[in-house]
This record gives sequence, structure tokens and C-alpha cells, in this order.
Amino acid sequence: MENLYKYFSSLYKHCRNIIIQYLLQMGILGFRFAFYLSRQSFFQSVYRFLFVKRPRNSNDILIEPIDNHHWLCETQIIPTASNSKITTFSFKKKSPPSSYHSFDLKECYHSPPFSHKEIEKYEEGKYLSTYSIPLIIEDTEKYVRIIKHKPMIIHSHFCPKISSVSFLDIQYHHPEMKDSLILEVPKEWCCVGNELFSSAFILRMLYYQTLPFVFDMRYTLDIMDNELNMLSLNSLQSIVLNETNYEVV
Repeated sequence: MENLYKYFSSLYKHCRNIIIQYLLQMGILGFRFAFYLSRQSFFQSVYRFLFVKRPRNSNDILIEPIDNHHWLCETQIIPTASNSKITTFSFKKKSPPSSYHSFDLKECYHSPPFSHKEIEKYEEGKYLSTYSIPLIIEDTEKYVRIIKHKPMIIHSHFCPKISSVSFLDIQYHHPEMKDSLILEVPKEWCCVGNELFSSAFILRMLYYQTLPFVFDMRYTLDIMDNELNMLSLNSLQSIVLNETNYEVV
């Protein structure tokens, strides 16, 4: 009986060692196979499609001038015919109901010395002027933004003041987008008197970031400021910055 027990015990240990060795070999083989698949362009494309937000076409991503940071940009947001297909950068090319307009963005950059040109008037158009100016902030020269929704008169002694208000989280929501987009407004944009989060401001930000988006006037914003106050805005609302607070207009 004792010999039988020893026999089955040794048989069990032998089988256990074989199984463990087999599992280790299969694990190593499976890891190598998975690594091989991960290097194949087809599977990389499938992974990006399923799990990673695909960036927009690089030709569609707008970039501000980098050789000259001192500039004036005039932006037009122009509604197109309501019966035309909306231009979107969503995963699904999907036309909205005909009651919603699609919008085009048209911009013109001016370098100093600035000679302000009157932009063409559109009955339903919305206009945005952004002016980049160098300013010393905390012993570092940074280019601040002056953001207005009317033509600006630029004086040589014009010196903006930074507001104490900043924004920690800005989420863009649209009913035809599965996920929200996170937008960022740098502190240097938070100057006293700046007009932020209008529809023209938001569309311009969307064109200057890399992720797909859908835009029409059904969007909403969820914003958290530096004092952890929550704010929700629709496409007809914006804010004006003061020294220590802001107003919804």
C-alpha cells in the first residue's frame, strides 16, 4: 500500500511539472504572438479605431503663427444653408435635422503694424478678434490674449491686466458626440475685459485642437473655475472677465 502511494505521488508530481512547464511555454508563446500582432499595422489600426480617439486630418487642424507671436486674428463664423450637409469631424458622418445650420470658419491674420480691415458683414455672422501681445507675467515674457467680439482699437500703450479668474475644467458636449471634449484656456487668455466662450470662441478652439468634433448651436459647456464653482453655458451665452470675477452675458 505504501509503495502504491509513493507511485501515485511521484506520478502526480511528474504530471504537475509537465503541466506547469507546458503552461509556461504556452504563456511565452502567447506573449510572443501577441507582441507580433501588436507590431502589425492592421491590428494597430483596429486598436486605434476601437479604443483610441482618432485625430482629425492634419490638414484640417489650424495652427497659429509661430514665427511671429504678435498678431491680430479676425474670425468669422458663417452659417451655411440649412439644407446642406453639415461639415463635421465626427466618427459618423451624420447630417443633423434640417432646422440646424452648419457653420464655416474663416480667419484672417494681420502682422504689425496693424491696419484694421472691416470684415465682410453677414446677417447671421458672428465675429471674433483676438490680439496677441507680449507681456511680462511673473518675470517671464508671455503672449497674452485680448479677445473681443467687435473691432478693436489698438493703442501703442495698450497694456492688458490679468484677471484672478482661471478655469480648471472645460467640457464641450454635443448631442451627436458620444464623448465630451476637454478644452483648455491658458491663464494668459484670462485678461480683464476678455469675452470668452461665445460660439465663435468655441468653434475657433475646436478647429485648433486635434480631436474630432461636431459643431452647431446645440452644444453645451460645463465649466469649473479656480474657486471650484460649476457653470453651464449654452451656445447663446458667454462670459466677460472682470478683475476678480466674471459675468454671464
